[in-house]
Amino acid sequence: MINPNTLQIGNRISYQGYVATVTALATHFVHFCIDGEDHDSVRKYEDIDPIPITEERLRDAGFVEYPTGRFRLDHFVIDDRDHIYLGSTPMVRKGAWHDLQNLVRLISGKII
Repeated sequence: MINPNTLQIGNRISYQGYVATVTALATHFVHFCIDGEDHDSVRKYEDIDPIPITEERLRDAGFVEYPTGRFRLDHFVIDDRDHIYLGSTPMVRKGAWHDLQNLVRLISGKII
């Protein structure tokens, strides 16, 4: 389950193993569109799951991988430790993809 307070429209989530994009948020329900479908689904927040941050997902979002194993997008740095960094300052604990999306959008305005 995802804490509803951490979701924003455009976040990527998982529903029954399918990747989906949040299209609207309500008090008890989340609206989303599963990739490849042309209609919204509506479910309770407890029915959706976070997507983990993976190397493949980072590459697909435009992060550059360095030989040290770090990934970088502008000033955002992710390594094998537990934090997402802005430059050398740890910002948040590395968690779900939607948390990274929110941080990048908040600070840089980019949508990943």
